[in-house]
Amino acid sequence: MIKPTDQPDSKTSPIRKWLRLSVFGLFLWCCFSVGAEDSAAAGPAAEDVATLSLYPEEQLILSGETAVFRVIAVYANGTEMVVDYVEFTGDKPGTFPVVAEYCGKSAAGTVVVLERKKISEVVLSPAEAIIRPGENAQFRLDAIYEDGATAYIKAIHYSGYVPGRFTVTGEYQGNSDSATVLVLPAAKIARIYLDPIEQSARSGDRVTFELLAGYENDSAVHIKNVYFIAGDNAGRQNVSYTYLGRVAKAAIIVVTDKKVLKVILDPASLTLTAGETATFKLKALLEDGTEVFVRNIDYSDTAPGVDTITGKYAGKKAVAAVTVLPLVVLNRIWLKPSQQTAKPGETVRFDLHAGYSDGTTTLVKPVEFSAGDLRGRHTVTCTHQGQTASATIIVEEEIRLVEVVLLPDRRTIETGETAELELIGRYSNGTRQKLKSVSFSGDKAGTFTVTEQHQGTTASVTVIVEKTGPPEQEDPGFSSAGGTTLLVEASN
Repeated sequence: MIKPTDQPDSKTSPIRKWLRLSVFGLFLWCCFSVGAEDSAAAGPAAEDVATLSLYPEEQLILSGETAVFRVIAVYANGTEMVVDYVEFTGDKPGTFPVVAEYCGKSAAGTVVVLERKKISEVVLSPAEAIIRPGENAQFRLDAIYEDGATAYIKAIHYSGYVPGRFTVTGEYQGNSDSATVLVLPAAKIARIYLDPIEQSARSGDRVTFELLAGYENDSAVHIKNVYFIAGDNAGRQNVSYTYLGRVAKAAIIVVTDKKVLKVILDPASLTLTAGETATFKLKALLEDGTEVFVRNIDYSDTAPGVDTITGKYAGKKAVAAVTVLPLVVLNRIWLKPSQQTAKPGETVRFDLHAGYSDGTTTLVKPVEFSAGDLRGRHTVTCTHQGQTASATIIVEEEIRLVEVVLLPDRRTIETGETAELELIGRYSNGTRQKLKSVSFSGDKAGTFTVTEQHQGTTASVTVIVEKTGPPEQEDPGFSSAGGTTLLVEASN
């Protein structure tokens, strides 16, 4: 350790002092050079950050576990760097956001915290996926807990490169499940079939067929083995298996040692309409009196007339009769009545009728339409079995009473005469209509106002009664409203 002193060291020569200064200067130069190199190697400046992201974007943990995210910055020059780490500890089940910030940028991620429960099993679904070379199969791994609850764990992807059957396994907390991926050849499937096409077996036997896929390039791939149980009835038992939307068919011939007495078709006769199909059952009557099903025979014919169908088994033959009737087709449909008048917003009902090729007609159903709010003629349509019927709705403006008037508007009579007046109503559609007749008796001379009301609207007219003959004394019993006005009230 160098201790400071007030006095210079008398033993230190000038050469030694020069050497010390040189070494100290070299040390400073080295420090400056290394600092400059470290600064140059530190990468782009922080202010050049273009985007910020978290990796991975989503993590799945159990309650109590900690998820660690890497904070990745992408700079303007394309450089990617891990600038920080973010930790999240799951204290309770749920989905939680995780946010990181750096140099004014932010990134978001998600943590799914599952409740820490005992897992009974994990299930990988679907159990089988079918793809072609270069395609991907996606599976879903779920956990089933001891309380019966189910939770999504993760997705598992499988890429197929060569044709064949492969196994995919999903694992979680010591539990596993597997699924199958069938990678088909690149050529398209032309057909699905069972091999052999027909087998003989006794009742109750388990019969194995090979399910094959035939391709456009004439190649075939074994898909799986399928099993059927031979039935109790002697004869032909048709079997089928559906795969990839296609149906493969085969047959099991159930054999018996009993002698066949005869065969029958059920039904023995049938009536169809042209274009319809029917299935007949071929049955065999054995020597012990039992009846066994042999096979189905399908029938389809569009030509009207009488036809026969034949079924054979064990050297025996059965015949059934088929009567094919002409096809009755729908000729037209129409709405009745063809035109109706309605007010705005009203519901209008029509009856839909149908006429057929045999001359018959029928009421199909009632149909309803709204008259709408626009005044005028509107066409409405209805469709039935590919045909369309139309009708017209005339929407009329609601007619309102505008005013009432008493005519004539002024009348002069002599005492003792009666003035005959008419109450006329004028409506919003421009029409006029007589509502009633009003009579006024001129019992005394003077000018009188006759008033009449209708639907809350009032009309009035002036009646002048002129005095005739010698002067009369005013009748004190004459009744008028106000002395000069007579109000005549009438019911509407």
